[in-house]
Amino acid sequence: MSESNTDRRACPREQRNAFDAVTHDVDLCIVGGGMAGLCAAVAAARHGARVLLMNDRPVLGGNASSEIRMWICGAHGADNKETGILEEIMLDNYHLNEGLKYTLWDTVLCEKSKLSTKQVGGSAPGRCAATISAW
Repeated sequence: MSESNTDRRACPREQRNAFDAVTHDVDLCIVGGGMAGLCAAVAAARHGARVLLMNDRPVLGGNASSEIRMWICGAHGADNKETGILEEIMLDNYHLNEGLKYTLWDTVLCEKSKLSTKQVGGSAPGRCAATISAW
């Protein structure tokens, strides 16, 4: 048995998994950093809301991230295209990422949001979430 395993067993599980509690006072908490969650967070913040965007992955974008590599292709047809914040993000990508590299795409998405944490639980009495626990 290694020394690190001995040390871990000497420490009770409750203490090993304990994290400092941090409370964020926000108007809106969006759980999910996919394209819909990211666009919702940007829109709410632009309208003056204090927004917390939580994501369970190391990058934003959901299926459109470098992890899955599915480009945004919701609007189909000769005269159809994505608009609004999604178009803004895509135009930023064309400007900053001429080679359309996924790693740079992740950076473009990250510029829209600066906080990424992992949801692990919560409670929702009534219709509004009272608490969300995350690390």
